[in-house]
Amino acid sequence: MRDRWGKAMVLVAIVLASTVSAAWKNHPMIYTFDTQDELNEWVIAGDAAIEPFSFYSTPNALRLEGSLSYTPASGSRLLGPGLLVQPGTTYMVSARLNADLAVTKLTVRIQDGVDTVATFVVSVSDVAAGWQPYDFGPFVNTGSAYTTELQVFIETSSSGIWLVDDIEIVEVSGDVMKKWSAISAAIKAMKDVTITRNYNNDLGSRVYTRLFTPQEQRDVALPYACIPVDQEAEKIEYEGFQFQSTWRLTGHAFFKDNPESDPLDSAGATSAAKFRDDLIRAFMADPDLGNTVKNCEVTTIETSAGVVDDGVSEVIFTVEFQQYGGAADLAAS
Repeated sequence: MRDRWGKAMVLVAIVLASTVSAAWKNHPMIYTFDTQDELNEWVIAGDAAIEPFSFYSTPNALRLEGSLSYTPASGSRLLGPGLLVQPGTTYMVSARLNADLAVTKLTVRIQDGVDTVATFVVSVSDVAAGWQPYDFGPFVNTGSAYTTELQVFIETSSSGIWLVDDIEIVEVSGDVMKKWSAISAAIKAMKDVTITRNYNNDLGSRVYTRLFTPQEQRDVALPYACIPVDQEAEKIEYEGFQFQSTWRLTGHAFFKDNPESDPLDSAGATSAAKFRDDLIRAFMADPDLGNTVKNCEVTTIETSAGVVDDGVSEVIFTVEFQQYGGAADLAAS
């Protein structure tokens, strides 16, 4: 069990321009304080320091102690080196924060040379106790024709101590905001659940977008899965010219059982139970679904045997998705 300073994982997204090697695409830029090469990139000013392994930080973090001195506590570094990005690109920024010893606010700025591209202000009331993932949100680079120097600048001048770690920045491609691209990617992830890919079960590409039982479609071989394309409790929040969407899909999977040969034992229930591992693995292998979502994860799994039919075991599961977007992303394709 972690103490109140234990860290949590966070995931964000950013897309590199065509001038950058394709190998960079879909890979977040992550800035930590855990290697000497990384430490050499940071410029520390005021009452700030790289906190080594201690009770407060595991293993290292940027420690900003606010004061009323002329120089605010700050840390900054270039987002590179040599990064070239075109204007109009949307970025997502996040980090791990610990505000237990802080009093008021932390400011994060993204700069293009001396010009400020984006400013985010975090209050103590915005962050729960202990280490927490925090999304600063999206911003659009409105800099010059080519940005040659993006810089992250973090500071606090108010009382108390902020700890910052694992700053992540990833460019958001247009497809990140398209719900139907995400659904197609989720179905593709399910179709990859096969024996040849070393999964417990073999769906054999039998993944459908309409829910039906084995009794309704007896020609469809078991096992198979259904991910109905339903609008389920989608929550949408506006953030300036951007919006954040959280939504889920409920899926069903059916497995052949063996009541005739052994009514007191359920081989189908065993296969269905192992399908839990298959599901988690399939979505953990690509949590941004080919850069179509900010994050997706399996959140619930319910297994039952003999409910639909004595010869069938069923799994009901939900997958939740998070996406950011703007009006332009919602145009008909």
